Amino acid sequence: VAHTYDPILEIYARLNAIRQTRDSSENYITKNIEALTRMARRDRYESYRDIIYYTAAQMELERNNKPGAEALLLQSVHYASIANNIQRNRSFIALANLCFEEKKYKAARNFYDSVNLGDQASLGDISWLPERKAALATIVTQINIMERQDSLQRIAALPAAQRDAYIKKLVRTLRRQQGLRDENDSTAAALAVNNPSAAPDMFKSGSGSADWYFNNQSLKAKGYTDFKTKWGSRPNVDNWQISSIMKTGQLTKAGQRPSDAPGGPNNGPAGANTIDFKTLLERLPLTEEKMQRSMDSIESALFILGTTFKDNIPDYASAIGSYDSLLTRFPETRKEEEALIGMYYSYKKLGDEENAARILARLKQKHPGSALTARTINPDSALQAANRPQVDATHQYEKIYLSFIEGRFDEAVAQKKIADSLYGNKYWTPQLLYIESVYYIRTRQDAPAKAILSSIVNRWPKTPMAAKAATMLDVLNRRKQIEDYLTQLQVTRATDDDSIVVDNTKPAAADNNKPRLVRNDSNMLVKEDTSQLRRAHLPTAPGMQGQKPGGAQPGITADKLQVDTAGMRKISMDASQLAQLRRLQDSLQAAMFKAQADSAQAAVIRHKTDSINAVMQKLRDDTAQLAAKLRTLNSVFSLAPDKPHSVLILLDKVDPVYVTEARNAFSRFNTEEYFSQQLTTDNAALTDTLKLVVIGNFGNANDALEYLQKAKALAPRQIVPWLPANKYSFLIISAPNYDLLLNNKDLPAYRKFLSAAYPGKF
Repeated sequence: VAHTYDPILEIYARLNAIRQTRDSSENYITKNIEALTRMARRDRYESYRDIIYYTAAQMELERNNKPGAEALLLQSVHYASIANNIQRNRSFIALANLCFEEKKYKAARNFYDSVNLGDQASLGDISWLPERKAALATIVTQINIMERQDSLQRIAALPAAQRDAYIKKLVRTLRRQQGLRDENDSTAAALAVNNPSAAPDMFKSGSGSADWYFNNQSLKAKGYTDFKTKWGSRPNVDNWQISSIMKTGQLTKAGQRPSDAPGGPNNGPAGANTIDFKTLLERLPLTEEKMQRSMDSIESALFILGTTFKDNIPDYASAIGSYDSLLTRFPETRKEEEALIGMYYSYKKLGDEENAARILARLKQKHPGSALTARTINPDSALQAANRPQVDATHQYEKIYLSFIEGRFDEAVAQKKIADSLYGNKYWTPQLLYIESVYYIRTRQDAPAKAILSSIVNRWPKTPMAAKAATMLDVLNRRKQIEDYLTQLQVTRATDDDSIVVDNTKPAAADNNKPRLVRNDSNMLVKEDTSQLRRAHLPTAPGMQGQKPGGAQPGITADKLQVDTAGMRKISMDASQLAQLRRLQDSLQAAMFKAQADSAQAAVIRHKTDSINAVMQKLRDDTAQLAAKLRTLNSVFSLAPDKPHSVLILLDKVDPVYVTEARNAFSRFNTEEYFSQQLTTDNAALTDTLKLVVIGNFGNANDALEYLQKAKALAPRQIVPWLPANKYSFLIISAPNYDLLLNNKDLPAYRKFLSAAYPGKF
């Protein structure tokens, strides 16, 4: 960056510097972005502004500043020249993907439409783009229908006077946008033409008027009416005779799509070019029949929107929102059963089992005898298999999925080629693609692995699988660098002759200088003065002989210290002594009140202590009962809940490649969520088909149980979403039981012991 004169090299050097320095501060990225924006303002970099702003947007994304990245990408698109088609496409695709992730579907559709598909070599893998564009076209069309119908219904609900004023103002605005005169002027001209006495024939030789045609208002009015009768309303543009061209020109001028225009395919019959008060008023749902048609349009749009979100994007949260709006706004809809099934499917995909069960119960209640409900409850029914071929595809890909997981790679690849030839790629799932990429990485086929991982990131953005695929892709891109580092790494192990020195020196114990609470002569609690006591234990230094600390005589040591108690038995009653005794009496009274308050507090403490003792006694009784119950099992395993424990993740028939990947996934999870505990993550084998991931360093069984509950809930969504749920399970185990289990291999016996020791947990 500091030495290059090539602007392109400087731009990409800054970007890669940030990517290399992953632990860089926020200010480091900000400085680089500011440096790039300063470059863009200079005239010498004018032809590179599209690349500069695109690179700055990538830097903003490095720190997850999406609004800032979107603004910079808009700048890149603004300065992107048509000649630089590669950078223009990159900017449009990045901007479209960003809007798509933020669910700005209208903007995403427009940006995807702006991508020039003629130069596909520079776009990379865009096999996902046509499918996404088709889905977005459907979504945007339905959103436009709902917004338009809601707008018409709001205008129709206005009071008559306010509605008429609004329409008249809208007519004037629309006519001015299309270069037409106001409606009032057209009406006056038409009235003048309809008066035969006021409209002489412009071709009559004996008209009696010598005025030029354009100075004769009557002749102009007649000509206007004749033209409009024959041609209709036409703006003053080229090729005004061609109706289709004029219609497209008017829509483009108004900033509309043909399907969104008044009178277009979604707006009813002809007359779209007529803009006047009567025409616009007729389009409002002012009658019961028109209002019903408007509500039907909204009902259909909500259902299509939910189905598209569910099947084509997929955006299950938005699908649930659309279906819920449909059922709330139209409780008697004919699409109720399909909407409930769509909601049930979406909740299942999101892992929300509670709401999925609620929707399924509602579906059974409302449609108990329906074939769709039966297929939802039992997806593998004969009717489902006969009527829906995708069930066969699902079963086929599940078999391929298990073949990959269990390590039968060649068989899985062969089956997948056959399935892809039959069903295409619409039944692919990100989990299947992810483990396929792991297979290619294992066989060192990096090119197809990178293509698959990129496909996951592009087709399923903002999902746990997309994040894991991005991480795997980043590591795969640096594979050679990592392997070279590990190859050249030299580890020197300590030999048997090496001596290891252990520092057993104990730090000196700090003086306990905390003063104790003692009672003074007035029976009040005060801090004990330990200065005399400390001085008594210290030997007298030579330099202190002439000092009198605390009134002590110089040279007096602890063994020579004597206390004269004879004078303490003598009482001389004078005024000062009497005042002192009165103060002592007042202090005693205050102490008595304090003691009474302390007694009440002590009673509360005793009550709490009794409650705690009762709970402790119950725990001891429960522990004794549990111990007796465990003794009846005659189990070789022992219960020690207060001893260190580990969490076991049992992997059944999973290839070692994916066992290692599962260990890495849990290790990353532990580093992110339990960094302070320094948990250990190891692999072990119980049998040939049963592998273990052992997570240790928990202080007791309760800590292990808390970790197990959290990891078990997050595993299918965040930690190992690519691993089938029936392929792994969770247990906890103490160190002695773990050693015993590895020796006797009796997992059913340990499960039985664990179920008895922790009822309802396993």
